[in-house]
Amino acid sequence: MPRYLITDADGHPATARRCPPNLLSSITITPGSIAELPVPAGEPVVLPLLNVERSPVGAAIEGVSHPFWPMRLFEVKKARRSSGPESSDGWKDHDNWAEAVEVIAERPVSLCFGDNGEEVVRFVDATSHLEPEQWIRAGLAMVAAGGLSETSAWSGARRVIKRTHERRTLRQREQVYLAVDSEYAATCVLETESPWRRVNDATPEIQDVAEAAISAITLRPCLDPQVLEAVLAPLAAAMDESWRNENQSPSPARLEPAPIIPGLHNPPQSEGPCPGI
Repeated sequence: MPRYLITDADGHPATARRCPPNLLSSITITPGSIAELPVPAGEPVVLPLLNVERSPVGAAIEGVSHPFWPMRLFEVKKARRSSGPESSDGWKDHDNWAEAVEVIAERPVSLCFGDNGEEVVRFVDATSHLEPEQWIRAGLAMVAAGGLSETSAWSGARRVIKRTHERRTLRQREQVYLAVDSEYAATCVLETESPWRRVNDATPEIQDVAEAAISAITLRPCLDPQVLEAVLAPLAAAMDESWRNENQSPSPARLEPAPIIPGLHNPPQSEGPCPGI
């Protein structure tokens, strides 16, 4: 039976049991190879174990316990260590852990995100390259359209998305949670304050805009197109839509970019990768 394993962009495993970070970075997952973690010196019977799961989304949820982006997905099967001692504590037989894996092939990471996974990946990639000024424009567009007020189209769409999410199966809900975590990791929105000034409780946080958008894209097959467009409207004012599937029917006309606002022509500079992600 196939198992799945998540790595970072360089092919280093994302999670393992009883394994210091320097050991995770010491191996690279490559199709056609046998991968195993080195045995720590002085601990011959307490071996590190690789995390493997029965499904792509299960593997990725383990991988984003501490969110990161981009990530890669590999199909593997359990194998025995090529040399050295075997674990004596029974963990080697646990379904989600392996002493070594035979790497079958790399699979599209879009498999982790459900029926609309390819679009999810394109969107996360696109937002990972947005500049602070673009997030500012998204926030200004949202405030101008009513912000978080109960009567705004954005708030109404978010309520529909929440109800739709609650009615999904557990696996489908996990796919949405994974997409949100990946979006946060890609845009660093968990570690930054809103790049626009909050006037009152009706002013959105940057997390509100990002989470609603990626949730809607993940749930697209279950949503009316109007709901998706309403929740994407703030970002449509700030980014191009090359991430959209070219085979889809044309979207409604995008919002025009917000005008230049005095004092915003020199937006704050990004401070690089977020701590802890």
